[in-house]
Amino acid sequence: MTKVSEHGGHVGLPMGAAEIIIALHYVFNSPVDKIVYDVSHQSYVHKMVTGRALAFLDHDHYDDVTGYTDPTESEHDFFNIGHTSTSISLASGLATARNLKGDSENIIAIIGDGSLSGGESPNNIFKSLGLDYRFVADGNNLETLINVFEEVKDINYPIVLHIVTQKGKGYAIAEQHKEDFHWTMPFDLETGKPKKEHHGPTYAGTIADYLMEQIKVDPTVVAINAGTPGGFGFNAKWCKEANNEELLAMTKYAVHQHEHPVAIRVPVGKFISTGVPDTTDYSILHKSEVTRHGERIALLGLGNFYHLANQVADELAKDSIDATVVNPKFASGLDEELLEELKANHSVVFTLEDGVVEGGWGQRVASFYGLSAMRVKNYGIAKEFHDRYDAADLLQKNGVSVEQIVADVKILLS
Repeated sequence: MTKVSEHGGHVGLPMGAAEIIIALHYVFNSPVDKIVYDVSHQSYVHKMVTGRALAFLDHDHYDDVTGYTDPTESEHDFFNIGHTSTSISLASGLATARNLKGDSENIIAIIGDGSLSGGESPNNIFKSLGLDYRFVADGNNLETLINVFEEVKDINYPIVLHIVTQKGKGYAIAEQHKEDFHWTMPFDLETGKPKKEHHGPTYAGTIADYLMEQIKVDPTVVAINAGTPGGFGFNAKWCKEANNEELLAMTKYAVHQHEHPVAIRVPVGKFISTGVPDTTDYSILHKSEVTRHGERIALLGLGNFYHLANQVADELAKDSIDATVVNPKFASGLDEELLEELKANHSVVFTLEDGVVEGGWGQRVASFYGLSAMRVKNYGIAKEFHDRYDAADLLQKNGVSVEQIVADVKILLS
């Protein structure tokens, strides 16, 4: 807890799975017996009991390991796994290889609740598929888990253990605010409050406000939520403040269902047809905001890099270069009207995005200008796999820094 409160990271998942992991390592013989994680940000305790405890206990070693399983760190990790839905297939592959070799080790797949979206109940669903099945109601009781694992150890057929755990177990604030503590930035352990308050609009808040306006126009639309209602900005606090009891009830239901509903009925445009002609004007989704007016140079800072665009503009202003700064708002399309308007008194457009340049948003902007006289310079990172890196150093190597961009502007204007 001390590490995530200082460093940020997942809170609820690894705490909810702590007893399962301890019991697994007590009963089974890792790495001979192989444990495969489906939601590998549950694996913090696994890392601690397999020789990596210092990375969670010593501030100077916090960045020695990733938040996910990683074979380069330990022989106890078998795959680089992030989010859900791969453990069953990976474990099946390990089991097939074991059988072909004539070995007999145990293969354990820890399946996250997000992989069984909507949750399961104690019944015969799995038995109907030909699988043995056991339901464990108290998944945070270490003695119970050890007994169950010992009973199934070394069996020669597949079995499903359905274990119910308490997300955030052991930290009352995380237990009460499951969605907020799924993952968090550094926070105060006593109060649970973020150490650095966020000021200004948030992605979730912007989406929620937009959707609320759409509710007033057309309440019949449906959205499919990939994970948590908070992704749309619909947490219980927001719904209560918005006086929307229907959304509040659905949000509470979603959180009760381990925060992974299959679908939740909220307005987000007609992504699913209701049979009614769609007259919604979606162009509003692609409207950018000009927050600083200048000429010759336009800086389009997408997402996190909007702030970088402002920093560049501040430096240019010191040399009497007034740049236009644009907050694109959405990466899913282009504000073609604004891009066309920039042609009137701008000669160069700089796109800044926190992602890969190749095939990115900036290249869409460049494609829009095509054979026109407008020159376009795209900033982002190269298309490579980067594992554990210093973000500032990586950006510097890719020429994405205030100093480099300012130097490029001056060259293009000379």
